[in-house]
Amino acid sequence: MIQIRDLLKISFRELEINLFQELGKTYLEVLKNVLKALDELLMEERDKERYETRGIRSRQIETLFGTLEYKRRYTLMLRLEHMYVYWTRLWG
Repeated sequence: MIQIRDLLKISFRELEINLFQELGKTYLEVLKNVLKALDELLMEERDKERYETRGIRSRQIETLFGTLEYKRRYTLMLRLEHMYVYWTRLWG
């Protein structure tokens, strides 16, 4: 009977560790794509009259599989100048 160790030239434990590391890399890449898709969805669905996109910044988060670096948009809540004018005219 052929032994895995003889065939692959590594032990089963080493094989398991290597597969786990590759799984972690794949997981981080999938998570990065999910976060990017959510960021794009939030940008499209935001109230454009209230929120303005101010650019993209890099972020890092710690996951079970390591550090994930990704980019996300930052938004700023706009002042409602017309509301100020409206209240000034109404009460002023």
